[in-house]
Amino acid sequence: LENQWGRIDLGRNTTFNYDLQAGYINDPLGQELTNNKQYAAVAATTVNPLGTLVGGSLDTSRRDNMVKYLSPKLSGTNLGLAYSFGNVSGSTAANSSVQFMAKYDVRPLQLGLSYDRLRDTAGRKQTVLTTGGNYIFEGYKVTGGYTQMQADAGFVNSNTSILTNSGSSTSLYKFLAGASASTT
Repeated sequence: LENQWGRIDLGRNTTFNYDLQAGYINDPLGQELTNNKQYAAVAATTVNPLGTLVGGSLDTSRRDNMVKYLSPKLSGTNLGLAYSFGNVSGSTAANSSVQFMAKYDVRPLQLGLSYDRLRDTAGRKQTVLTTGGNYIFEGYKVTGGYTQMQADAGFVNSNTSILTNSGSSTSLYKFLAGASASTT
C-alpha cells in the first residue's frame, strides 16, 4: 500500500538493517552482514568470509507477520517503523521485533541508521544497531559503517543468529570501511 503519506508493507518483509546493507548505504561489500542461506544467489556471488565461517547471518534479513511503514522522502530523508508479531499462538510479544530506520540521501552524501530489537519466546532480547554512510564524488565512493549486536544470556533465535543460546550475554561489534571507483 503506497500513497503520498508513505508506504505500508504487510507480511514477510526484509528488516531495515537488511535494507540499509543491501542498498550499500553502510556496507562497501553490499550484504556482507546479511548474506544468509535464504538467498542462494547472493551467497554464491557475494564475498563474505564471516558468513562462510559461521554458516548463517549476523542478522536475519526477513521477519514474518510484519507491519512496516516507510515515510515519503522529505528533503532527502526517509523514516521507517516496523513491528513483527511473534508468530506464537496466544502472544504478540514472543518472537516479536520492533525496528526503526532513518535514511538520508542527497548526493554526494548518503547516511543510514537502523535499530532492531528482537525478543525470543522467553522475553530475552537481541538488539542490532547499524549506522553508516557513503560520500560520492567524481566517480568514487567512500563508505563507512558500524554494527553493534547484543544478545541477552540464553537468547534463542529461531532465525539462526550467531548470537544465540549463550550462557552469558553476548556482544558483537563490526566496523566497515571501503572505497570504490566506477569505470565507464
